[in-house]
Amino acid sequence: MKIWILTVCLLVLIGTVAISFAEDKSSEKSVQMTGGFGATSIDGVVWYNLTLMPEVAFGKLGIGLYIQLLYNDENGIREEDWKGWRKWSQILYYIRWDEKGAPLYIRLGALPDASLGHGMIVGHYNNQLDIDSRKIGLLFDMNLNDGAYGFETIANDVLKARVMGARGYIYPL
Repeated sequence: MKIWILTVCLLVLIGTVAISFAEDKSSEKSVQMTGGFGATSIDGVVWYNLTLMPEVAFGKLGIGLYIQLLYNDENGIREEDWKGWRKWSQILYYIRWDEKGAPLYIRLGALPDASLGHGMIVGHYNNQLDIDSRKIGLLFDMNLNDGAYGFETIANDVLKARVMGARGYIYPL
């Protein structure tokens, strides 16, 4: 199991880097990779933490992944993080359609830096403060008539909406 998990993560990393170097700049496909490396302590045991966060975009559709590996010399990869379908489903971080400011923008999943308006109503909101307790957030924006009017919405969790907001606008007002 440990070898299989490590192999999948390495293939994602190598595949993302290879695709980004071989990418045809005239095409609608793109790949971005962010991540981090650090250390954490769980029940008095120190684990090395490798986090990979690739985003693969096909035209206007973007899919973000969140892959976290905890490793130490004595135990290898921490297998508790990979037991059960719920742990595997957390690899999908978000799905988005187009970019903020486009005629139609939708983002479902993680909202690590969401704003409503120019940040005066909601600014830099993050619905994923506890990565082990995922929320399925929603951003839904429509810019109509070349941005002359439209609306923006935000929900922190579509299953238990506790933080919700909306903003309608008409330019130049």
